[in-house]
Amino acid sequence: MMEEHIEGKKKDKGNKIRLLDKDTINKIAAGEVIERPASVVKELIDNSIDAGAIDIRIEVEKGGKRSILVRDNGCGMDREDALLAYKKHATSKLTRIEDLDTIFTMGFRGEALSSITAVAKVEILTRPPEEITGTRIVINGGKVLETSDAGTAPGTSVHVKDLFYNTPARQKYLKSDRTELAHITETVTQLALANPHISFTLLSEGKPVIRNAGSSESFKSIVNLLGPDTARSMLPLEYRTEDFEIFGYISKPETTRRESDQIFLFVNTRPVTSRAINKAIREGYYTKIPKERYPVAVLSLIVDPGEVDVNVHPRKAEVRFSREKELGDAVTFAIEKVLSKNALAPEIRGKKDRAFQKTFDVSGFSDRLQVSEAAEIFGRKEAGKDTGILETGLTEKGRAPRNKAETYVYPVKDTERRLKRSKRLLDFTAEGGTQETGDKKLDNKIEQEREKEGESKKRITGIQENEIEKNRFRRKEI
Repeated sequence: MMEEHIEGKKKDKGNKIRLLDKDTINKIAAGEVIERPASVVKELIDNSIDAGAIDIRIEVEKGGKRSILVRDNGCGMDREDALLAYKKHATSKLTRIEDLDTIFTMGFRGEALSSITAVAKVEILTRPPEEITGTRIVINGGKVLETSDAGTAPGTSVHVKDLFYNTPARQKYLKSDRTELAHITETVTQLALANPHISFTLLSEGKPVIRNAGSSESFKSIVNLLGPDTARSMLPLEYRTEDFEIFGYISKPETTRRESDQIFLFVNTRPVTSRAINKAIREGYYTKIPKERYPVAVLSLIVDPGEVDVNVHPRKAEVRFSREKELGDAVTFAIEKVLSKNALAPEIRGKKDRAFQKTFDVSGFSDRLQVSEAAEIFGRKEAGKDTGILETGLTEKGRAPRNKAETYVYPVKDTERRLKRSKRLLDFTAEGGTQETGDKKLDNKIEQEREKEGESKKRITGIQENEIEKNRFRRKEI
């Protein structure tokens, strides 16, 4: 009875297990890989990098929602390969399952073009350098509409139009043009920092957003992409162990961000995100930066591909390390070493924004630092004793005493007072003159002030006596 009841219920609801059609499968799979226009840009640039391109040009319209064009000068494809490239899981990167353990390429699944062509209108132009004629393929919604010969430069050009035109629910959730362009800019910036030898150009509505000429010096890419102010605060980092190689640049403690979006991490040149490594970077600064603040960092990690799983995320944005703890410790130690080597410490602030500046004893203080004779005399007078050591901590010969290594902490206001006092001394000292001349001028000035004060007192006393006399006469009259 129970079985008959269940069967009858199933028939009433019309529940049946069925296989989805190919078109639906491709659209669902595309949703895992292509999240927004920036995802299209990333996948196409990955293909260009794997093709050996050294010049990549990206042009977008309406934040990539209307049009995305990625053009490169890579190896290109012949017609046979071009007709296979857009099919599901078609790839030149893998031949057997063991190849997953030794992946150095950006892409390997063969999902990029397949996912893009499933949800957009795509035109592909490609030609290998050795071929005279190129190939043009037009694909809409995963279906090939046209294949023909075409004249084109060596390399590959992929033009994506009307993204999500056949999945309006996905299109509805795209953000504003400005927001989508910001995501594209961030994606291109990451890939350009990871591949400084490649020239990247990003245009929006025909106007340049990013121009980064290829260079063997990664620091030039930091200047172009993150700005000269940020670049000036960066410190080079290089650290090697038997298992890991870490190199790149980290910011000084005074340069921080509210978010961790300017921590650029690359594993075997692949831009990735890793909470564990981000935490290790933050721990490298320890108390040198405030809580809930993050440094700027551009770090490349070279790790044995067998110890990195790049197949844990559909967009390959995250990776998993087999020895995550050891790698994190190495990153933290490398950062601590760089900061210690440069003897860096941030500005210390107390309550009510009272700023302090800290001075450190440095062995072998420069003997070239000299002070004038007038400054020495002034310093001794202020200290109230003639000991040969000025209040500023310098000896009469202008050298720091080396037998006393002390650390002093002065409020900034106190330092400003000292600077003003020094300025007054210089004002009293005649140009090319001596301290005695300055003292005479000071004495004369003080004497003049006293005389003026005495005259003022006499005038006030005279006025008061006149008032007293007037009052006395008035009483007599009464």
